[in-house]
Amino acid sequence: MLFKQRHLPVFVGLWISLVGMQLQVFGVDRYVATNGNGTAGDSWTTAYTNLQQALNAAGTGDRLYVAGHQFVVTAAVTWVARNDLTLLGGYAATNPAQFPGPYDPVRWPTVLRRTSGSIRLLTLNNVTNAVIGRMSFSEGRFSSTGANGKGGALYLINCGPVMFADCQFTNNTCTDTSGAQGGALYTANTALTLSNCVFRLNAVIGSGNGAASGAALYAASGTVTLRDCVIAHNLGYSGWQVCRGAVYNNGATLQLNNCLVYGNQLNHEGDGLFLNGGSTVLANCTIADNAGYGIYRNTGSAWLTNCIVWANGDDVFGSSVTLAYSAVEDGDNNLTNGCIMTDPGFEYGYYLSAASASRDAGTGAAYLLSAPYTTRTNGTVDAAVVDLGYHYPNGIAAGIQRLYVATNGNDTWVGTSWPTAFRTIGKALQTARDGSTITIGTGVFTRTTEAFPLTIRNRAGIRILGMGPTQTMVRATGSNMRVWDLEHLTRPCLISGIGFGGGQTNITTSPHAGTADGGGLRIYYASDFSLLDCSITNNGCLDSTGAMGGGMYGVRCNLTVSNCTFRGNTAYGSGNGRGYGGGLALSYGQLRLQDSVLDANTADCSGHVLSYGGGFYAANSTVTLHNNLIMNNVALPAGDGLFATNSTLSVGNCTIAYNGDSGVNRGGTGTGSISNSIIWGNGDDIQGSLSLSYSCIEDGDNNGINGCTNANPQFEYGFFLAAGSPCIDRGGATAETVGLGGYTTRAVGTPDSGLVDMGYHALAGADLQYADVFVSTTGNDTWAGTNLATAVRTIGKGLAKVIDGGRVHVGAGRYTNGLERFPLTLNTRNAIWLLGAGTNVSIIDASGSNMRVFDFLNLGGNSGISGFTITGGKTNITTSPHAGTADGGAIRLQNCASFTLASCLVTNNQCTDSSGGMGGAIYVTGSSVVLTNCVFRRNTASGSGNGWGFGGAIAGLTGSQITIDRCIMETNRAVGHSYSRGGAIYGAAPVFMRNCLVFRNDALMLGDGLFFTNSSVTIESSTLVYNGGQGINRGGTGTGMASNCIVWANGDDVAGTGWTLGYSNIEDGDNNGINGCIQADPLFENPGTFDYRLAKASPCINRGMNQAWMSGSAIDLEGRARKQARVDMGCYEADGLGGAVFMIR
Repeated sequence: MLFKQRHLPVFVGLWISLVGMQLQVFGVDRYVATNGNGTAGDSWTTAYTNLQQALNAAGTGDRLYVAGHQFVVTAAVTWVARNDLTLLGGYAATNPAQFPGPYDPVRWPTVLRRTSGSIRLLTLNNVTNAVIGRMSFSEGRFSSTGANGKGGALYLINCGPVMFADCQFTNNTCTDTSGAQGGALYTANTALTLSNCVFRLNAVIGSGNGAASGAALYAASGTVTLRDCVIAHNLGYSGWQVCRGAVYNNGATLQLNNCLVYGNQLNHEGDGLFLNGGSTVLANCTIADNAGYGIYRNTGSAWLTNCIVWANGDDVFGSSVTLAYSAVEDGDNNLTNGCIMTDPGFEYGYYLSAASASRDAGTGAAYLLSAPYTTRTNGTVDAAVVDLGYHYPNGIAAGIQRLYVATNGNDTWVGTSWPTAFRTIGKALQTARDGSTITIGTGVFTRTTEAFPLTIRNRAGIRILGMGPTQTMVRATGSNMRVWDLEHLTRPCLISGIGFGGGQTNITTSPHAGTADGGGLRIYYASDFSLLDCSITNNGCLDSTGAMGGGMYGVRCNLTVSNCTFRGNTAYGSGNGRGYGGGLALSYGQLRLQDSVLDANTADCSGHVLSYGGGFYAANSTVTLHNNLIMNNVALPAGDGLFATNSTLSVGNCTIAYNGDSGVNRGGTGTGSISNSIIWGNGDDIQGSLSLSYSCIEDGDNNGINGCTNANPQFEYGFFLAAGSPCIDRGGATAETVGLGGYTTRAVGTPDSGLVDMGYHALAGADLQYADVFVSTTGNDTWAGTNLATAVRTIGKGLAKVIDGGRVHVGAGRYTNGLERFPLTLNTRNAIWLLGAGTNVSIIDASGSNMRVFDFLNLGGNSGISGFTITGGKTNITTSPHAGTADGGAIRLQNCASFTLASCLVTNNQCTDSSGGMGGAIYVTGSSVVLTNCVFRRNTASGSGNGWGFGGAIAGLTGSQITIDRCIMETNRAVGHSYSRGGAIYGAAPVFMRNCLVFRNDALMLGDGLFFTNSSVTIESSTLVYNGGQGINRGGTGTGMASNCIVWANGDDVAGTGWTLGYSNIEDGDNNGINGCIQADPLFENPGTFDYRLAKASPCINRGMNQAWMSGSAIDLEGRARKQARVDMGCYEADGLGGAVFMIR
């Protein structure tokens, strides 16, 4: 809504004649300007410097002309018993010889504002015949207790008549513990007229148990007339949850003529108007898009004529409201006394479209309006029978209805076509008006040209259209700002076809802590907003009081999100703050999320142990999730996939898979239901109270009841369902009924029909030609790679081509730095395998790159590597700001659902980091990892400077789970500061080890073989020998168990606390003679040549404890049958036929 201007002196003269005011003929002209000399006040040169000085000097009939300056109020301006004054602002005040000179309140705004403290801006007491025009009242803050909080900006008592014309009241607040009244203005026993005024973004706050009433205006008594006014986006808050009315009538004679009341949110009763006494008359008003109630009548009388009351939730509540010739969406009085319930067809804000049924539908003639106004965008003056609703003073320029942005545009152009397109999105947003459509061309828009955040504020019906998320990309990287900031939007608004990322908000200290929510997009108060066909990637928010919505945060919004991807976003609570909703978060709102993917998002924290909703977080909201794929998300500790509290949650046809420790968590009040969905591989799939039907849940929740099953869904090629999947045709309704007819769950693209399949449905099948990709040293990266004859040359190209669920086949040869670009990376992919031809022939060597070999991030499903030698990885980070990122010299695994490293030799890799190098070969965080039939040799974790070395071969951190079977760890080292730990393995996560040989590893301080802290570790049938100072060491919380092991010649074989030892041979005599443990030379075949098989006379033969897993085809490290009678201690069985010797040199 543009600030409208009139020729105010003429209007004031008319108003004076109407009310019979008698201004003194010989009044004095006085001047007020911040740059005056503060003396006589009879010119701009001698002008008073503040309003209080001018009012104190004014006499009856004086006129006060105020410069277009900003006047900072340090104490409330008081106007007491001074009558017949006129106060007019907006003057240029640049020519001392011109009195009063030109005025334009848009160009030269006169602003009265507070900058600090609890200060009301202006008080009028016992004032008669006063006119205040072209003034802006901003940032008033009045805070009190005991029901004295009245009027954040203005307080009027026992006055009249008083008129405010062409004034603005913005961002004023009134607070009271016993009930706050009038966020902007409070009036009692006063005859008040407000003409052509705007009330926007004012707030009334009932702190403690106080109510909040009248966010814009509170009328206690007297007569109040509003004419041609706009009351928009005013807010109310109350700890008692009693918030009532942007306009509150508590006993006055209230009249609104041609007013627009929209987008107000008080979240209790009467978001638009609350009527609690007196009489209220509305004529030609539009009451629309207010959060709850449009008009709430409690007591008193109310009449509406020629009005539109639309899209308010409940438009008109309460009896004794007389409706005539009005359009009411809820149908109140429909077809009676001229009322209708036909859509008014709003466009470009609240103009009426050509086909609107509200045109010419009123009673009386249009000329009875106070001015020749219009409801048409082209400015056609309303004539003959009056149109319903609010009338604008003019139309809108046709050119700004549709705007264009292009990378070859220019911000000096008009932007109304592609040939005249703007260069920046920011310029288009500045130019746009209500209802504008901005179309953005292909290209990347960055901080080089854009000023982030891109802001849309106080708009109705605005639309932003890109060419598609891979064609139109907005990147805020390096700006340290979010990408989009959307506030106070009404009418259907839209962003579509844009990929945006790189947004970062970081608020760690007061006074602004708590404002970083929404790293990519923040939506604050929107009545109807849609995000369609967008990708929201790699955004983050960090806040010391709790970070919400790494990708997107909505508060008090009605949102639709469709066909969008949220990937790699992070909500991080620093200090004692928590992280909420890594992908997106919602508070006090409504959301329909459909046909979308939430992948590899994180909710995390530093000092606090609680974060919620890795993919999605909702609080005090109503949420519908339909046909979404939610995977690979992480939160600590609850709802890695999604978390809802005090909300109504409905989940249908979703696949929620491989999210950290929990899939779905619902707590607090509210209800929750899941139907036709697959919840799989999440640790604990379901937490909290949820109604379950026709769903496949791995943990067996509701198994066999109401259509639920826990049978393996048989995912393939990502999350498509294989032909024999038990989830096909197992839903509780038809595909067409749930809106998924034509979608598919099959990789071949067969549309779902009949009973709906469980889980997520894609729009199309997989591109199966790249299910198997081939790599060869004789290949070419320009070839297809779909068979050996068309193999690509590099592993990197193969990984780029392969589809989810596919395999990359790598032939014999060395794949080295130069042709390969290290690290070889898979990020946010699913179930991909890299298959070599064997450790002797398929060699990946990153020597000379100073990079690790592989980076595996956010992988879903079961992914893995098999049949390679992996060598030459080297990471070296010794200085800030990137210290702490060198972990994993060969392989880094981060947030991977299920990863297997099989039959590989990992050798001569190194990580060095000044804050502590972790995992010379492999670093694991937030991942479930299986290492089988592998050798880790001569890898080093080094802490430079004061950094420590952790895990010469392997380091695993919290949130991970590591299983190691039939592996050798030899001559690995953790070096650096004196506290380096874990020559072979450092475990701060659960570790299970079986059939392993750990020898000749070294750490500078603790656990030369293995070191574990604050974790649970199980070691079975393994041999740990000749490791530096200690064999195994465990401390902190958790438990440790070693059984059927040989722990020998390690200095201190078993160190630390919390160990349970059984059926093991330990040189130091730990537990000797207890629980099957012994202390006897194990008699290895030839330890001098590192042959640690058992000689025939070994006391370890037949001295172990048989376990269930040893039956059948179980084998030892060397490939022998694991149990021939009674199992032997250590990693080798002594008897039976030998298999192939395993040790790789």
